[in-house]
Amino acid sequence: MFVCFCFRTYRMVYNIWAWLVEGLGTSAYVGGEAVLANRRVEMYSSTTDETSKDRILEDFSSQNGNIEVLICTVSFGLGINIKDVSVVVHWGAPKNCLGYWQEIGRAGRDGRPASAILYPYPRSLLPRVCDKEFAESIRTPTDCIRRRRLYELKTDDMDMTSLRNGLPCDGVCESVCVCDLCKCCSFCYAKCECVSKRNNLF
Repeated sequence: MFVCFCFRTYRMVYNIWAWLVEGLGTSAYVGGEAVLANRRVEMYSSTTDETSKDRILEDFSSQNGNIEVLICTVSFGLGINIKDVSVVVHWGAPKNCLGYWQEIGRAGRDGRPASAILYPYPRSLLPRVCDKEFAESIRTPTDCIRRRRLYELKTDDMDMTSLRNGLPCDGVCESVCVCDLCKCCSFCYAKCECVSKRNNLF
């Protein structure tokens, strides 16, 4: 499983990367040896030199590569086909729905289930930074966020009847609830009343 963390600025990328590498210590490197080629956590932005970009892209897209977590600006991955990214995390809201759709498109290209997680901080929702309607739907959702995004992006030839509503928990969760509601979006997640979910809030 590979994780891609997306940030708006180089400064944020660097700060989170440095925090992770320092916090992980020798665990940030395969074999515990602090060698550049052994890094599990890497950073990528438009300011990264071409040699490092090539090395990072080759390692991150390789089945045998060492990089498991990539901290990057949102421009990473547009036009790049890395198949086994399982999680894309955004710190800050994207500019609009279409931008968000393109950026989360890095995940799940191998056909396996993948997750897109968005943590919008208040400044990222300001009108000069984020589309007003998109920001409002994040701040105060009134229905399923996933379905709303899909409806906004639909084309004339798409059959939207195949979009099913999330089914509630059937009560057989072991430690973490993974029902359709919990796997859908924060709005649907809040509707699930699973006992295992309530027991694992903290």
